[in-house]
Amino acid sequence: MSKQGVTGVLEVLAPEGIESFEWNGNPEDRARAREAFETRMRSGMYLATVGTTPGRSEQIRSFAEAEQVEKEKGTVTVTISPALVGG
Repeated sequence: MSKQGVTGVLEVLAPEGIESFEWNGNPEDRARAREAFETRMRSGMYLATVGTTPGRSEQIRSFAEAEQVEKEKGTVTVTISPALVGG
């Protein structure tokens, strides 16, 4: 984690750049991250992953899943990126 005391980080990767949200004890910070997560995931055009171990991640579908990892590990980093479409 980049800042001491930060327990959650949401990084939104988009063509226009990276938007980051961090939270810990402030409910407003967590609510902003949740809203950013849910807005993008509702569109169906993004994929969310959470880091589980160094170099390893797992796909998630809800912010609650990120919060569960945060409870289990003490910290969580979530990355949302455009879903790859095509074949």
